[in-house]
Amino acid sequence: ILIQPVLGHTGGDLIVTVPDAKTVFCGDILWRHVSPNIIDGDVASWISTLAKMQHAVNASDAFFVPGHGGVATVKDVSDFQRYLGDLSTLVGRERDRGLSGKALVDAALPELTKQHGDWDAFAYFAPLELGYMDDELAGRKRRPQPVAD
Repeated sequence: ILIQPVLGHTGGDLIVTVPDAKTVFCGDILWRHVSPNIIDGDVASWISTLAKMQHAVNASDAFFVPGHGGVATVKDVSDFQRYLGDLSTLVGRERDRGLSGKALVDAALPELTKQHGDWDAFAYFAPLELGYMDDELAGRKRRPQPVAD
């Protein structure tokens, strides 16, 4: 069993890998086709963590147990990584156009809906995620920091 601290959802995430069972317990690092709550997240680090997870324990035939949604495959990990990437890209594009706040959310939401609108909890979380991503890219997002014992 391998217990590994990772970055992404909060300031203190862990994944637990059981190699002989080809299983990775991901907690809230993975949301399987469920829009995530990114209020405390570091999306760039989260995307990097998901990329590394896809190379864990023979990922092509591994099981990933997410914090939200059903048991996942490596494709689901990739889908979630793409979701976060799309969120970051869309918000970055709208920020480059000079938008922020509600105007940014209103401009980016239709495309995010087209790409991922069928995900569970999307209608609730997507507008919030766009705002949190705007805050993150602007350097205004407050994130919890892990504290050593």
